[in-house]
Amino acid sequence: MNLPLISVVLPVYNAEQYVKDTIKSILVQSYQNFELIIINDGSTDNSEEYIVQFKDTRIKYIKNEKNLKLIQTLNLGLRLAKGKYIARIDADDIALPNRFEKQIDFLENNLEYGIVGSFAETFGSKKEKLTFVQEDLEIRFALLTHNPFVHSSVMIRNQILIKNKLSFDLNQLHVEDYDLWIKILKYSKGKILPDSLIKYRIHESQISVVHNNIQEINTKKIQKKYLTSLLPEFKDVDLLFDIFHNQKRTISDVILFLSNIKSINLENINSFNKKLTKTLIKKAKNKIIDAKKITHKELLILFKYRNEFTIKQKIVLLTKLNF
Repeated sequence: MNLPLISVVLPVYNAEQYVKDTIKSILVQSYQNFELIIINDGSTDNSEEYIVQFKDTRIKYIKNEKNLKLIQTLNLGLRLAKGKYIARIDADDIALPNRFEKQIDFLENNLEYGIVGSFAETFGSKKEKLTFVQEDLEIRFALLTHNPFVHSSVMIRNQILIKNKLSFDLNQLHVEDYDLWIKILKYSKGKILPDSLIKYRIHESQISVVHNNIQEINTKKIQKKYLTSLLPEFKDVDLLFDIFHNQKRTISDVILFLSNIKSINLENINSFNKKLTKTLIKKAKNKIIDAKKITHKELLILFKYRNEFTIKQKIVLLTKLNF
């Protein structure tokens, strides 16, 4: 029996309003060699009634005996997937007809890439076109501040997950996708296609609205972990994070950070970390320039880094000297 090239993982929980349209959008794809794994995660509405109406042999329908929640259900989908590629779709989103065709064409011709997303269009309570950075280095940098992948637009090379034993982390509640994309990029390159291949529904009951507070807290944790993995020389994780995200810090903290970051030899690191290091130096310098006051002691320490500042900036620093 020939295996499908794509395994589509579609978790469903109380999505009776939307799931029928989502399934239809998969079945009418211009590329047809796929299996559609639909996992009903203990829905209490009429979702199952709408799902079983479809008689397509490519549909593999699984019903959880109890509600396992999204992360466990996603991991079940990954374990069941037989395809060379795994495509994600949420039960309230719509895949545009050429989505699979475009993503398969890219992945089949670019073997160094393990994850590909796309631009998207929102619909529902808000309509707009969502555009993102496209290239690998840009994506890695964007991940320091936000998740540039729309989950329902993502297609993954399954072998990367299997070989490196990767899955969605139960501890990363409501940011499990953000966490997994970063892990995948340890082993491959990433790409976001400049085509709108997904319609992303905006409504009041979606996770990013209902669980916004938890999502923000866990997003910050992921960003700290990612940032420190790139610059393991820094033991003060909070200081590293605050400088990058322009959070409030004392001038002494910023000067200490500048002295540490300047100790990194830019000749011995890759282009991405070089860009990150230069960005951090610029952010630290800007914080110092923006300070209201500077003490004599701080100014003497800064004297070691005088070549980092322009003549105009040096004059500004002198005017801020706290006599």
